[in-house]
Amino acid sequence: MFTLNNRELALVIWLGIFLLCCLAKTEIRHSIWAALKSAMTPTLVKLVLLICLYVALLVYGLSLIGLWESSGLKVTVLWVMTSGIVVCSKTDAIRTDEQFFKKQVWANVSAVTLFEYIVAFQPFSLSIELIVFPLVVVISVWYAVAAQDHKNKSVENLMITLLLIWACVSFYHSVDYIIHQEQAGLVLETAYDLVFPLMMTVLFLPFLYILRFYVVYEIVLIRIGNTMPDKLRRWACIEAIKAFKFDTFLLDRWSNSVVLRRLTTKKEVMMLINEQFVLHKHEQQPHFIHHSDGWSPYFAQKFLSIVGLETNSYTYYYEEEWGASSPPLKFGDRLKSNSISYFITGDLKAAKNLKVMTSIHDIHREDEAKKRLLEASELLTTKAIKRDMPLNIRAAILAGKGQEEKVDDKKLMVSRIDWSNINSAGYTMNFSVEHIDRS
Repeated sequence: MFTLNNRELALVIWLGIFLLCCLAKTEIRHSIWAALKSAMTPTLVKLVLLICLYVALLVYGLSLIGLWESSGLKVTVLWVMTSGIVVCSKTDAIRTDEQFFKKQVWANVSAVTLFEYIVAFQPFSLSIELIVFPLVVVISVWYAVAAQDHKNKSVENLMITLLLIWACVSFYHSVDYIIHQEQAGLVLETAYDLVFPLMMTVLFLPFLYILRFYVVYEIVLIRIGNTMPDKLRRWACIEAIKAFKFDTFLLDRWSNSVVLRRLTTKKEVMMLINEQFVLHKHEQQPHFIHHSDGWSPYFAQKFLSIVGLETNSYTYYYEEEWGASSPPLKFGDRLKSNSISYFITGDLKAAKNLKVMTSIHDIHREDEAKKRLLEASELLTTKAIKRDMPLNIRAAILAGKGQEEKVDDKKLMVSRIDWSNINSAGYTMNFSVEHIDRS
């Protein structure tokens, strides 16, 4: 039922050694205990219990139709620990990413899953597994670190080559074992270990849908808690849920707007609910915006997606101003890594200002940060004004100096803001394309 193969046994042994080494140091022991206490919150405990209850019901249902037996207990427990609880811990992604469920299913049914299954099918002897396991871990860590910096491309390629060599050796060993395997039952049992996680992931989706709705609803209640009278707040929540139903994306965005608008009447609540549907329609079918009016915010959101900078929803900020921003894209391997972000501001109909900002915390890597800013800024210039970036603007970015230039009804501007913190030599650099309204 819970028999471990040599690879799993090697993993347990090395994890045990690592844990003992950690517990031998008082500071680490206290840190682990503090982390466990902070993790044991009532909310998290309830979530884990709900996951276990749901999985137990699934297993019971599968056993009734002959798709689960006690021999599958090990793979069930492993799935809960490595997939079920981990997926549910991504509450922010569950709440904000509309493609989250599709990504989860695809991540499990991709060809990589099949390949990993064959590689892990037949382990080597315990002595080989004990030697190889820490080497694979170290090589994987080196690869992850090297991949963060283009300067380490040669190291990254070397680590990939070593991993591919071991994967090919394991693949050959596994296929050879399958071909010469006379116990067909064992092959079928191992094949079940592949199918079961995929099946559980699909059957787990209804739970994630419910969890997503619950998380958003809790956040909505907290977010709008002090923005309106209690009676109006309860009525607004009911009307919003009735209108958006299970569309948590619109419900979440509506609650953000409620905080900014400070609604006082039922009429204002309904107008804001209807506004979300209008905005969603515009996102799906953006209106054409003439270049003399600015840019379509829904097209501008994706101007820099190719370099990893795509904004969130275009939403109301205050008075007549609307906007959107991308999460900061961090780069570098130091504690204070540099980052780059993309911002859009304008009015309800059109974006008027597009800005790329880089925050340079690690002054030793400012050249890399400037190059990243230049790459994104050149792309933004091409998308925004259909021209190449002027040479003086390009030089200003690389030199870290301010510069302005007008191109037709658009203004290109580079600015630098040095931080006043005496303990930091960092600074912020911005490149923006601003629409000049001639009316």
